Amino acid sequence: MVYLKVKENSQQAKLILAYLQTLPFIEVIEKENLPNEITLKAIKAAKEGKVTKTQNVQDFFNKLNK
Repeated sequence: MVYLKVKENSQQAKLILAYLQTLPFIEVIEKENLPNEITLKAIKAAKEGKVTKTQNVQDFFNKLNK
């Protein structure tokens, strides 16, 4: 997945964005719907397996208190 940041303050930017929206493999996501930086880091860590696994809630809290 690739994120592009398009500043829509010029006619050229508006035209390129309009073109991209016509392509079937492009999905335009407004800035309000993008995950914030902390969430993106958490998603990346989870995909890389950098997570703490627990058996249940009590085990989770025990590991938090260590």
